[in-house]
Amino acid sequence: MRIVKDAVTASPHRPARRARSVAWLMFVAVVILGAAALSARGHGYKKWLLCRLHLTHPRVVVALPPLHPVADGTPDSAIYFEKVALPTAHDVGFTAVQVGMDRRLYAASDDGRLFRYDINADGSVGPARVFTTLQKAEGGPRLITGFCFDPHSTAADPVLWVSHGYRGFEKAPDFSGRITRISGSDLEVVQDVIVGLPRSYRDHLNNQPSFGPDGALYFPQGSNTASGAPDEYWGGRHEHLLSGSILRLDVSRLPSRKPLDVRTTDADGYYDPFARRAPLTIYASGIRNAFALVWADDGRMYAPVNGASCGGNTPAGPGVPALHNVLECEDDWLFRVEPGKYYGHPNPTLGHYVLNRGNPDGRGAYDEVSEYPVGTKPDPLWQPAIFNFGPHVSANGIIQYQFDGRLKGKLLVCRFDVGSDIICLGLDQHGNISSVHSGIGGLSKLANPLALAEDPLNGNLYIVEYGGRRIVLARPSIAPIPSHDDKARPAPEFVAASGHGNPRRGEQFFKQTCIVCHGPTGGGVPNLGASLRSSGFIERSTDDQLIAFISKGRLPGENGSVLGLTMPPKGGNLALDEAAIRDVVAFIRTLQERARETADAR
Repeated sequence: MRIVKDAVTASPHRPARRARSVAWLMFVAVVILGAAALSARGHGYKKWLLCRLHLTHPRVVVALPPLHPVADGTPDSAIYFEKVALPTAHDVGFTAVQVGMDRRLYAASDDGRLFRYDINADGSVGPARVFTTLQKAEGGPRLITGFCFDPHSTAADPVLWVSHGYRGFEKAPDFSGRITRISGSDLEVVQDVIVGLPRSYRDHLNNQPSFGPDGALYFPQGSNTASGAPDEYWGGRHEHLLSGSILRLDVSRLPSRKPLDVRTTDADGYYDPFARRAPLTIYASGIRNAFALVWADDGRMYAPVNGASCGGNTPAGPGVPALHNVLECEDDWLFRVEPGKYYGHPNPTLGHYVLNRGNPDGRGAYDEVSEYPVGTKPDPLWQPAIFNFGPHVSANGIIQYQFDGRLKGKLLVCRFDVGSDIICLGLDQHGNISSVHSGIGGLSKLANPLALAEDPLNGNLYIVEYGGRRIVLARPSIAPIPSHDDKARPAPEFVAASGHGNPRRGEQFFKQTCIVCHGPTGGGVPNLGASLRSSGFIERSTDDQLIAFISKGRLPGENGSVLGLTMPPKGGNLALDEAAIRDVVAFIRTLQERARETADAR
């Protein structure tokens, strides 16, 4: 999660060897000398310019399995979402969102508030119910990074596990992270469960929690450093036993007296995560900063992880030299996380010293660190990434899509910075990436997407746009309707959450319900249904009149019947609600518009 970014994360390009003219080299030299002078005054511009101008060690990228070789992917024209504005979910620094067992939308903010919205039939939401119980219990604002529902939570008695910390992104006090259980119909019961979690000087802390298939609570714990050893930008803070990892909380082992203080023995605390029957343990280490994780249907855990910008330091260890001011910026990774494994972020308190793969043979692989001497081997427990997002992406929220269709079973990941979209990653039977799609209609051009949730009953997505201070709804739909010249009409940036129906959704319902009698283009079917394309009745009627007509149906002998046939209520599909019928009416309007355009073209 990079809610506040350092300046060096601005460049989206990988360091590479550049051919420079003599004049350009002279210019660069002048710039660096000037930057050095500024850096001497404490502004850090030298590191920023080194990253911006790519003056780092040259690196040849070698694709090594199982990493997927394509970072961006391609659009899939068969996948389309319409993006819907939610007027009641605006002007808040939302950080997390979930659909509850009570069929309501829950959200959290960066100041410690919780929100609950009733979900309407069309996926839009009503007014917010705002809960400030956490703020009151903690004595002021808190930065909520995520929450999840207890497996035993019910619609009548929701139980939330909330991950939160000190509200601030600079000079944050260490060990200020907490996990809190909030319950009650009005979320009125607040109980701190875990206190004393590590906190970095900046924006790395305990992040979004998730219950695993074993009933334990898992959450990522951010690192305290850029690359494993203290550095100035990150406040000179050291890594702790619990930092830079995925933590596992066995809720059945929690003491009756709460909260449990987990300040560890390496920092003058008493908690030992390796003690027998310790409630909070280290599930996997070396995970620098994962904002979220997901347990997929294959039983595996997947976590996107934010890599370090250049300028960090690494620790020295047995046979491993320390690195100072690392000039290569790390990429962001997707890891398939396994218990007890190490994923590349050093932590001396756990005996891990090697950054990523190290540099075993000097081949310049994607996850090697060329500043290490050749022969620097990876940590024995090190595991490679299964996908490379590229540098400065800030890959954050992640879910596995559940609704039927082309996206079912795929991972959806928020790209907060570079991309500013939702990227779609397919999985094979071995848990490796098999397909990559980006540029999906309705899931692109977002304002710093941070988190997302799915309504599994209909596939609707609720996306936190942190940069836009809002939540938006993305409804699965069909591709934009083509006009008479077969060119796709541009999709609007937003469609209204209420009022006129949506023709794209209406076409789906039309094909499910009306196509038998009225044909695929609404031209009618002999002895079954009249043409809708040139119907004077439709032209003369308002949307509300047509909705009432379709809902009620018409008997053969009623006035106005063209063919004298029965028109069943709701076209015979009693599952259609008013919102769906309104969408059908909107689609029928487009059929008439197309008929007029065709006539005018002649």
